[in-house]
Amino acid sequence: MEQPDQPANDNLVGTGDVVPNQMRRSAKAPKLSADGFLAQWKSRLSSKKDPLPALRAMCRAGISGDIPETAVQEIAFATTTHPGLAERLALHLSFQSRFGKCNSFSRRLLRQFRADFAGSIAFDAAEFVGYRAEHSIEEWVAQNAPRELADLESWMRRGVIAFLEMSEPTVRSTGLFAILKEWSSREKPASKPDVVFAQGLIAGLIGPRLNRSRLQCLRSGIQIFESERRDVLDRERNLQMIIKGNQDTIRSQEQNVATLNSELEASKSESESKGSILAARDSEILTLKEQLTLVDRHWEGVSEQQLAKQGGALRTKVQHELREALLALDREDPNVQMALNRLRRIEGIVKE
Repeated sequence: MEQPDQPANDNLVGTGDVVPNQMRRSAKAPKLSADGFLAQWKSRLSSKKDPLPALRAMCRAGISGDIPETAVQEIAFATTTHPGLAERLALHLSFQSRFGKCNSFSRRLLRQFRADFAGSIAFDAAEFVGYRAEHSIEEWVAQNAPRELADLESWMRRGVIAFLEMSEPTVRSTGLFAILKEWSSREKPASKPDVVFAQGLIAGLIGPRLNRSRLQCLRSGIQIFESERRDVLDRERNLQMIIKGNQDTIRSQEQNVATLNSELEASKSESESKGSILAARDSEILTLKEQLTLVDRHWEGVSEQQLAKQGGALRTKVQHELREALLALDREDPNVQMALNRLRRIEGIVKE
């Protein structure tokens, strides 16, 4: 079952529609088939009057039964043949889709409009994500807004339609404000802002009855400003807390660094002292090695001398005994017993 538009939203869109709300609600258009809807849509477009109110009523009524995508595309194309009409209708549908209720046909028609408009203004919602989204939007508006005022009107409408699709309120509001700011920069400077605000407030109060639509617009602007201001204050407080925490961390780290530097200096001094001690020990070890080398050489010389002496004495004794043994044997009557005794003495000398 299709949902009708919320009555309160009819006051905010359609500046040329002066029919009272109650009469507009009672004049709801009947549902038609796809063919009948397309025929009546084209008939409304051929009217000499502004067709927007009638097209809005048809969108609210919707279509009976299924409608093929080609029919939605044909309806959208037929609307774009009237300069500015597609953008004006899409503005109404965008507002209803974001803040009210839309039937399935209105949503499909709006998607078709948005696809065409986004391509014409080089809009890509994927560019406006993350913590730099707001800054990216302002850059995009400044770079893509047409320089010629004649093209700016259509571009602004299409930009508002595109940004109304953004689900993030802050990003959406930033886009709408950026477009309004770009338009404001092209206009002649107005009087002081407080004067303009007072004039708008008085215009809403001065009639026989309060102009609720005008006052509601002023109030919504104030609410957005207050919301933005609170967000800024909250972010400022959070940043201050983060900064304070970072400063405390920095001070703590600086103290740690100072302590570590002091410990490092102490370690360097101790290392230098131990290095000096090690160098002295190395020098002592080298001196001792040299002394040991000299001692070894001395005792080697002494040992060689002693061995030479002992060898000479041994040789002398052996030669004497051997000579006596030979003399005992080398004669006509050999004295074997004496020779054996001399040989036993040689054996005893060798054993010593």
